[in-house]
Amino acid sequence: MQKVFVYGTLRAGEINDISQAAARHDIAEPTLLGATTVRGYLFDFGAYPGL
Repeated sequence: MQKVFVYGTLRAGEINDISQAAARHDIAEPTLLGATTVRGYLFDFGAYPGL
């Protein structure tokens, strides 16, 4: 199993919900494992943040 950390608009119920993206591309729907936290610093790279 591959694990992917998503945030922002990829989260469930958001505009780019990763489950909806999987359905559009005919791939298996991901399984939500739960909420988490991550340590780090958030940087402003213009259009997208970086951690």
